[in-house]
Amino acid sequence: MSKEKKQTCKECRFYKQYSDVNGSCRRFPPIVTNGTQMRGYFPIVEYDDWCGEFEAKLDADEMIDISLLKSLSRGSREFECDK
Repeated sequence: MSKEKKQTCKECRFYKQYSDVNGSCRRFPPIVTNGTQMRGYFPIVEYDDWCGEFEAKLDADEMIDISLLKSLSRGSREFECDK
């Protein structure tokens, strides 16, 4: 039987850990508040929370692939502009 990781915030690619038990969710832009000064806040979540927006963290190979694709697409756009 394979052990599948739970779809919790701690295992999500959008989670930024602050402590052993909590962090912030970076799935969407920060929420802007207009108090004495305008500030943006990301929702604070506990590591074992969950939601319907879960995406697994990328491994190193996937991150390299995405970085390469982004640089190739930028290069192809630059090439098209030179025509």
